[in-house]
Amino acid sequence: MQKTPLLVIAAFLAGALTGALAVAGYSHTDATPETAAPPDAAMAVREAGPSPALGAEAESASQAAEPDQAEVSASPADAEFQSRLEDISRGWTRLEAEIARLQARIDGLERRLVAAPAAGGERAETAPADPAEQRRTALVKAGLAEDQAAALVWREAQADLDRLELRDLAMREGWFGTDRYREELGRIETEVPRLRAEVGDEVYDRYLYAVGEQNRVRISSVIPGSAAEDAGLRAGDMIETYEGARVFGFNELRRATSGGERDELVPVQIRRADGTRVQAWLPRGPLGVRLDMARADPDA
Repeated sequence: MQKTPLLVIAAFLAGALTGALAVAGYSHTDATPETAAPPDAAMAVREAGPSPALGAEAESASQAAEPDQAEVSASPADAEFQSRLEDISRGWTRLEAEIARLQARIDGLERRLVAAPAAGGERAETAPADPAEQRRTALVKAGLAEDQAAALVWREAQADLDRLELRDLAMREGWFGTDRYREELGRIETEVPRLRAEVGDEVYDRYLYAVGEQNRVRISSVIPGSAAEDAGLRAGDMIETYEGARVFGFNELRRATSGGERDELVPVQIRRADGTRVQAWLPRGPLGVRLDMARADPDA
């Protein structure tokens, strides 16, 4: 396992503080020789002693010229340097403690990583969902028997295979897209089981809801002066039946309003936004509404 970046950063800070200590010490010692007397000259004075001509006055002046050792050790520069050393020492102590704390965290993480596979095993990758199995499960949830759902899904799968085989044959023999191809495809389509016709409106409605598809036509707005406004329809209403037939999409509703005799009154079942159901009577023809799709629980 690679070391964590926190430990690398801590090591870098430790090096930086060590460098700061070295620089601080160098600056102090480097400044001393510039102000001190040359060592050779001072030794010459000590060896020669006071000149007889100068006498006591010269000796007194010489003593006065020598710096007081106590004053030198207590100079402001030395006090500042000592303070800097103490600050660096305290910083180093804190850094060592932080490094120890980070190392303890790293050790704990390594132990957890080692123990995780033993406790829970390796995590298996989630397999992609099988559309056929999802469809079968949704049909059963909608109220269809297990064997009926399985048979319906299998027949749909066979129809998909027939389409693929037809396309492959037509491509190989050069009649893809011709009248022959369309005729053969139409034959397959007539044999495909129509889910709504197979299971009925009630199960089909629950199936659409179970798979997360929209199963209601909803009124988004009512045109002023329209038949829908006169009948009391309003935005948010969902049209569930028209003339007693279930409505699951736009095309179904348009075909229903365009069929039969114009202006004859037909019953329309509406589900309000609050869940209540009402029945309105509207003349056959354009409702005078704008529509969108919605999803609603059939059993609510």
